[in-house]
Amino acid sequence: MKLKSNGLRQSTFLVLCIALFLPSGILVAQQQIDQTAQLLFAPTEVICGKKHQRGKVPMERTPICALNVSEAREQYRDSVREEAENLYTCIKPESCTGSYCELHLHEIKIGTPLTIGDKYVFLERNVPITLECICTEEEANPAPEPTDSLVCGEDDKIVSFKMGRQTMCSPTLLAAKKNYEERIIRQAKNLIRCKDAQLCGQAPCELEIKKVHTKPEPVQRFGKFRVSERTVKVEAECPCGEPFIPEPQEEFEIEFPSDSEQWMQQPFPNPANQNLYVPLHLSEAPQQLSIVIHNINGQQVLVQKIENLDSGTHQLQLNTTDLPDGLYYTTLYIDHQRIETYPILIQH
Repeated sequence: MKLKSNGLRQSTFLVLCIALFLPSGILVAQQQIDQTAQLLFAPTEVICGKKHQRGKVPMERTPICALNVSEAREQYRDSVREEAENLYTCIKPESCTGSYCELHLHEIKIGTPLTIGDKYVFLERNVPITLECICTEEEANPAPEPTDSLVCGEDDKIVSFKMGRQTMCSPTLLAAKKNYEERIIRQAKNLIRCKDAQLCGQAPCELEIKKVHTKPEPVQRFGKFRVSERTVKVEAECPCGEPFIPEPQEEFEIEFPSDSEQWMQQPFPNPANQNLYVPLHLSEAPQQLSIVIHNINGQQVLVQKIENLDSGTHQLQLNTTDLPDGLYYTTLYIDHQRIETYPILIQH
């Protein structure tokens, strides 16, 4: 990713002048840096198949609670990796014959953190990375298999799973126990799934953690509390909630601010069942147009290419029968450029 160095140098010089001559210069300088970072690091598309590319990931200077520097670096790397997955989007060209197009980070360059109190702070505002989008036949990072599945509408159940080592920078033992219990609940929601949602009819079926049966006993080391890896137990269930009845949307009024622009409006109905309708407007006939649906992991699950489409207002239809229930994102691409993205909910 190439940056305009001249504008960046001018901004940096202005920031230093403000910081030197004004009492509140440091605060103003930090705000200027944040604004510059937001402009430079907008979401970026990466074409699958291109070898190692250089990029940067903007990061906040958030204190990290860890037992040592090595553990802090590992946590920070995970945070950079997560931000990079949100910042960069893999675009699958026709030359990519694989079923998946996934982002890979080959290198993350981070320095040594500062120790502030009982936490670590990394000073990098923009972390250099080397990345690549790879075409593969098999999913490289599939979603983790659920530890257990609970049937919607049935009584609660005791579920066991593993928790890794946890470090808490809590002021007291009681606060550390509460912090650890909150982490158990978050991990449980990541590992336990609800199944047979059709048993609830039109009502939603969502996981609820009723009680944490494991009583954590953190051990204090170097002013911090630590819990080693162990098996934990929670009491969970998947109750049927109140039925959701969406308002009928048979007709959709399309209004565009200008005939010289290209737009896509919110697809409907939302939630969708069998068919999804995408209203859009074209100022001129495109050479290539496609509607792409991604899941929450950024994977393409449906691609519909449209040919011989004239300029004007249109309403395209997509068949969503084969998509599992859940949250998705619908994106319009015209001549390899992303025009608009909207979230949709699939609910059969």
